[in-house]
Amino acid sequence: MNLVASGAAWTGTLAASFLNMDFKKSVIAVMAGVLLAGAIMLALSLGVFGAIDLFTPAA
Repeated sequence: MNLVASGAAWTGTLAASFLNMDFKKSVIAVMAGVLLAGAIMLALSLGVFGAIDLFTPAA
């Protein structure tokens, strides 16, 4: 798990607690947030590594 997703989970849980959200709804919202953050980080890291591959000579 990356740091962005885990930090977002803690922050989302804290916000749900302050807002007195229903437990089931808050768990679903936090899980969706973590999955979205993971997907964003995956897309960014693949884009960065894909750009590096453009500049490496083919074997």
